[in-house]
Amino acid sequence: MDLFIRLDINLFAALILLILLFNGKVSTGMSTKTNLIFSRLTVLVLILTLSEIVSFAVDLQPGGMMPTLNYLSNLMLYLLAPFAISLWAEYVEHYLLRDVPDLKARRMIRAVPILVILVLVLTNPANGYLFKILPGNVYERGPLFIHQIL
Repeated sequence: MDLFIRLDINLFAALILLILLFNGKVSTGMSTKTNLIFSRLTVLVLILTLSEIVSFAVDLQPGGMMPTLNYLSNLMLYLLAPFAISLWAEYVEHYLLRDVPDLKARRMIRAVPILVILVLVLTNPANGYLFKILPGNVYERGPLFIHQIL
């Protein structure tokens, strides 16, 4: 039942994201930088939502490909989450500070945590610092999991 509720909520969220994406393209187009950033953010959150659906669906499931799917879907979640946060910050900056001609310095500042997470994600298969897939296809958070949140 818990799996059904999680999948149900995520499928509903994916549907809402698709409606937002479609509505944004039809009603306003992608003419402004703010709308373009919002569209990219919506697509990224949709990909994250679909990865989470896969992660929930295959966790604890036996089978040859299930641990690999579990690992890849969780890897995708860890890898893309910082980009979603960065895009959200960029969207807010463009929405509030439209007259600022160059936000390159802010992008560079936001790139630092993204690079840290990227290193953690790339080294995770060797050390399991962010997460592990245990025997029985069980997802377990690693000791540096909290760094991804921060």
